[in-house]
Amino acid sequence: MGLESIYDKAYLPVNKIDSDLLHGNGGNGRALDKGGSMKPNVIVINEQDTVAVALEDIPEGGIVALPGGDEFTALEKIPYSHKVAIRDIPHGIAVLKYGESIGCAAKEIKRGAWVHTHNLKE
Repeated sequence: MGLESIYDKAYLPVNKIDSDLLHGNGGNGRALDKGGSMKPNVIVINEQDTVAVALEDIPEGGIVALPGGDEFTALEKIPYSHKVAIRDIPHGIAVLKYGESIGCAAKEIKRGAWVHTHNLKE
């Protein structure tokens, strides 16, 4: 799968991220699409993934906006390019990115949590 198809699935242009996505124009500092929904601030690489990748820093309590319109609250700060859980992941279950396991949950990981070395094990 090339980068173009990855970005196409996330409904983002291949060569540029809309500056509104980064600078926002919505009531909470987030950009809105033509329909009034928040633009995605994460990318889901494969439809089987249990994590998404942040396209910007997302503050604790901020909105995580998935491609397709689903939204939920970030339980902690999600740094730019880091992973956020897009569904609850039970302890010991594989965490999926690129449709492949990148490790197992070292503890239960709630939707909206930052996923990194502190809660992943091989």
